[in-house]
Amino acid sequence: MPDNKEKITSFGKLKEMWGATVELDLPDPKTIAPDDLVKQAEIIDAGQQKVQEWTKNLLAKVDQRATAVNTIEDRNQKRIAQKLAQDNNATDLKALDSFLHGDRDPFYRQAAWFATLEYFFSEDLQTTAELATLLERMVAANYLTKDAAGPLKPYKDGYNFCPNCPLDETEKTKVKLMLLSLRIKIFDYEKTAIKEKGNLEIRDFLAGKPGRLALTINAEPIRRGEQTIWRSGGVLLVRSDGTDIVPLEATGGIKEAILEAKTMEVHLRLDSLNQNFPPFILSLPKEKNTKVQLLWHLIKRGLFRYKIASMATINQKEFFLEGKTGDCFLEFKGNWQVPNGGPTISNFFLLINRSEEEGAKRICIAKAPNHLVDFFKDCMGKYEEGNKFEGVPQPLRAVLQAAYGQIENIQKSVQMIAVK
Repeated sequence: MPDNKEKITSFGKLKEMWGATVELDLPDPKTIAPDDLVKQAEIIDAGQQKVQEWTKNLLAKVDQRATAVNTIEDRNQKRIAQKLAQDNNATDLKALDSFLHGDRDPFYRQAAWFATLEYFFSEDLQTTAELATLLERMVAANYLTKDAAGPLKPYKDGYNFCPNCPLDETEKTKVKLMLLSLRIKIFDYEKTAIKEKGNLEIRDFLAGKPGRLALTINAEPIRRGEQTIWRSGGVLLVRSDGTDIVPLEATGGIKEAILEAKTMEVHLRLDSLNQNFPPFILSLPKEKNTKVQLLWHLIKRGLFRYKIASMATINQKEFFLEGKTGDCFLEFKGNWQVPNGGPTISNFFLLINRSEEEGAKRICIAKAPNHLVDFFKDCMGKYEEGNKFEGVPQPLRAVLQAAYGQIENIQKSVQMIAVK
């Protein structure tokens, strides 16, 4: 939540917020001399800033009143507070609607709309369910509309801007990025929450130790004819008793399918992971067999990272800071943003090889996951390393330089801690 949503803990403080928000005193752009464009721009800009601040403060008051009533213990005071909150929230929201849906100056309407959407998409939400609830609230309040083909699509359901929303394309793009940022933040919360429930290392899981394993499943592309389709990724939590594996929960694009598999009581034999093909059990119905195979594929994809990591002969410090030869498991921390409007790539890892031939050090990609094959398609050969990887083509050069920076910063932090 924005900072101005302070928690109110006493009836005395509540009385300070019960009054409806003061009406804005705004200059009328129509009264400014039409030929004085500079003056018009200054006054309108100042007015828009006032509208945005007023809008966010009003919405914060509405939220504060609605939640703070529950902090009052005295029954009669609570009843009074509920009535005051309802009446003044209705007054405030009506005032806001006069900007959003009324006949206010177009510049001020634009400012109110942007501030409203920014306010809601700045919420500190931590679950998919909370975001779904927020979006439904916004639809009910006529801040958004439901639209399966709409540009606002955080999950399966789609949403759109209201027909009378006056935002231009630049501002709509900003709003879409706000929603995307919120969705990514929620995904990170959910990933962390699921990972914390795991208590097994992959090697112990494969060795048959009972417990829970959290696996990161990277999204990956597959080709069907001339079309590229992405298989969903996320984080998967499974439980193993040493023989059978059952799905517990997941987040990301695989969440719904894993929930269905759990409901169907799907389980998978641990030893089936040693096979090159998913199991097919004749006694199971087709739909359940499909979910068994899905679980097998997801776990195998999650284990691929571990398989690549286990092939390393040197660590990242030895590769980047000591210049040693061998195979290094390179994992970029965070997401990689492809320049010029390209996609954001998560689960960024690969096996990089350095060899020494004829007195020169050479670099090549030894192994990369499917979702990075297209990204690295122009640098799959072997290249003379050069100074700071300048002999390596892009985008591999940029990745190596960025990863080097991360490792260098980690080592500096370790040295500072050691000195202290």
